[in-house]
Amino acid sequence: MPHTSEDTVRLLVRRMRAGLWILLLALVLFGLKLVALAHGDGAILIGLKAVQLGTVLGMFWLLRDPRRWRWVVPAALVTLGEVSFTTAASGILEGDVSTTFLLFTIMVVATVVFLPWGARAQAITVAMTTAAAVWNAIAVGAPPSAVASPAVALALASVTSIYMAWEAERHQRERQNAAAAVAAAHARSAAEARVFAALARVGQEMIAVLETPVILDRLCRLTSEVLGCDRSHTWLWKPEEDAFVPVAGFGDLPGYAAMEAAKVPRVQIRRLLARLEREEVVQQGGDGELPSTYTTPTSIHGALRWGTQIIGIHTAGNYTRTESFTEEEQRIMRGITQIASLALSNARLVEQLEQASRLKSEFVSTVSHELRTPLHVMLGYADMLGDPAVDPAVRQECVGRLTTAGRDLLELIESTLSIGRMEAGQDEVRLEAVALAGFWSSLGQTCADIPHAPGVTLHWSEDVPEVQLMSDPRKLAAIVRNLVANALKFTERGWVRADLQLGDESVLLRVSDTGVGIRADDQKLVFEMFRQVDGSETRRHGGSGLGLYIVRRFVEQLGGKVGVESAPGRGSVFTVTLPRPRASDEAAA
Repeated sequence: MPHTSEDTVRLLVRRMRAGLWILLLALVLFGLKLVALAHGDGAILIGLKAVQLGTVLGMFWLLRDPRRWRWVVPAALVTLGEVSFTTAASGILEGDVSTTFLLFTIMVVATVVFLPWGARAQAITVAMTTAAAVWNAIAVGAPPSAVASPAVALALASVTSIYMAWEAERHQRERQNAAAAVAAAHARSAAEARVFAALARVGQEMIAVLETPVILDRLCRLTSEVLGCDRSHTWLWKPEEDAFVPVAGFGDLPGYAAMEAAKVPRVQIRRLLARLEREEVVQQGGDGELPSTYTTPTSIHGALRWGTQIIGIHTAGNYTRTESFTEEEQRIMRGITQIASLALSNARLVEQLEQASRLKSEFVSTVSHELRTPLHVMLGYADMLGDPAVDPAVRQECVGRLTTAGRDLLELIESTLSIGRMEAGQDEVRLEAVALAGFWSSLGQTCADIPHAPGVTLHWSEDVPEVQLMSDPRKLAAIVRNLVANALKFTERGWVRADLQLGDESVLLRVSDTGVGIRADDQKLVFEMFRQVDGSETRRHGGSGLGLYIVRRFVEQLGGKVGVESAPGRGSVFTVTLPRPRASDEAAA
């Protein structure tokens, strides 16, 4: 019987036992009839009934042990076949057709009512009873008129029984399908509940913190717990090292010193990164692309993202597990990495906001101080100029000091306005043809007027070719002017030199000096806003700490780069490299 469930088998066995008791009762009753009639063929008939009784008892024995229930349908069909043909044989001995056909009709109806075994088994039953009935009618030699009505009744009962069995089987199949669908829905609901519970726990613990190291440590711990893994660790992309570096772990992991040595270049895991771009979660065996120290027989990797960019790889694995992670576990891993990406993004935004707030406070404080210093100087000298007793020579010196303080104040205001335009995105690059020789000569005359110590000489290169250069003259002039002004401020004796060289594909600007120099550790700071390498030196020489920041920003806008070579007491060399248009472009300009 196809699609037979355990409950259906139990029902079939229970119904078959009831049917066997009814059949046993019928054997007893017919046996008594035979004894009462004392028929001449009674011995043979009693023998047939004995065979039927043995068959019934055999079925009772078969149904006692549930381990034999898998044979219940074939055994029942054999029993019905034997009972059908022995009944037909009894009818032949007694010369009775009507009673035999009536018994077959009852048997067909009883089987479809009692036994839920489907249309196929019922059709076999109908075929056996029909064959036995035809044998009985032929052997007795009954006229057609005597057989017609019983045969019609048997035929109708047979057709009806097959239809009822088919209909019951269809309903049973529909119930089984509905039960399977309900079970599958329950299983999906349970899986969804487990995924939701796991992700809710991860989200609750991770979104509540805003410090990146804490997020990463919790990420590894929670991943190991919710996925039941031996270990979990996180690799973050470090642009300065051009590699992914393990930064956090949980479970059986090497120490952090060993982890730092296990950084992985991007090219080494390019296939894993390509798969993560497409699939978000990737499973691997023991031959993964990550270092062997971190490989487990079964591991799963997820991508940590900043927008569309992969900024990290989060992994989990088991030493003892050999089967793949289930779809449910993959969904949990996908959700974990998405929550972690959101938490890291929030932490990064908070850090950026804190940094921006800190820079804003520093900016306001520094600008206020820088504005106050020259204003105090100007007010002090103005008071001296207002005193009639001041000597004319001193009065002339006061005028000069007022002019210097005014220039410093103007420089600070202009620099602040330039930074404001850059931050607001309003300071666009405007390229135009620049006659390089005339531009350089005019710029040299302007820089010669920048205040500097008496013992300092400004050297300006004069061998600049007569060419047309596509650039932004305002930004280019500001770059050179700020570099020269910075060199003059920090050079008390010796010289400052400005050079311009043309290459095939680049323009090289170099400003060198014999000033105080810069320590190696401080050379990256000089291009940041208000990040002077020595506050006392800056105060003594003047300057707001904005000039080199503006230089860096303008150079980047023009598509170039700026660098410095320096040592304390040996001066500094600032080098700016700008792209130069092709010769055809210059000629067209």
